[in-house]
Amino acid sequence: MKPGHSPAEANYKFGNRDDLVRLYTQMRTWAKKACISDTSCLQNPQLVGALSAVVRLDNNELPNGLPTDRVTHLFLHALVAHHLYTSVICNPFLFEESFEDNGIEPSRERVLQQVYKSMQSCDEKEAHIWRSQTLRLLQPPVRGDRPLEDALRNKTDCQIASAALLQAKSFLSGPARHIIQNKVNFESALGQQLVSIYQEAANTSYKLWVQRATFKCTTLPDLPPLFNAENECLKPHSLVHPDDHEDRLLGRPITVVVQPLLQAYGYNDAECYDDASVLAPAVVWFDSKKEG
Repeated sequence: MKPGHSPAEANYKFGNRDDLVRLYTQMRTWAKKACISDTSCLQNPQLVGALSAVVRLDNNELPNGLPTDRVTHLFLHALVAHHLYTSVICNPFLFEESFEDNGIEPSRERVLQQVYKSMQSCDEKEAHIWRSQTLRLLQPPVRGDRPLEDALRNKTDCQIASAALLQAKSFLSGPARHIIQNKVNFESALGQQLVSIYQEAANTSYKLWVQRATFKCTTLPDLPPLFNAENECLKPHSLVHPDDHEDRLLGRPITVVVQPLLQAYGYNDAECYDDASVLAPAVVWFDSKKEG
């Protein structure tokens, strides 16, 4: 912890925690409405391959002990959260990944992302300052009496919305489609709800990365394999039944990562990039009924 900074002061700038909690609730609700109930889809090799990013497989097969009546909901929630965090939340220059002017072809330019990556290899602190200032300049506050600034703000906002739509389309057309009801498309209410979730996530991402801190998303391979209630980076899913005895959960193997871990590093004065703060804990599921 930086001298002179209490934990509360260090965390104060990250007012986006409420946004992340709201996104979690929206994803959970959407997944519950959009998933299919037929578990035979879980035999699809393409789907199993995608699930390997969020489920600890057993010899390349789904593990036993999963909540049979809610497994498709659990998996769809995990898949959309994984995609949202890795492709949107943890992408500082997401707006570069929008559509071309024709509105059809995706843009392939990643200029700012490439510059940022190169700068980090030379001077991490200056790279984060540059990224923060660049994002701030590209989205100036709306004033009404400065048409050029307002036009730039509008262009950036449109690119963010376009990038969010592109990511939502990518998710809906990807392996997760095998676990989603056929009626879900971008003309349907559930399709529009998904786009809305991605757009809110894109706006939240911008609000995070405009700060001088940096952010890291940790997924299944790099999370602890066993649950520990004292680890602030881990939170049990609501389907886990602790029976009012958290000590009974200690050491249980984590089976599903329903939401990745998101951490912030550093402060707004571009110092102490080794100091980490949990913005959103990894939400994990494991079988709390069987003996550890």
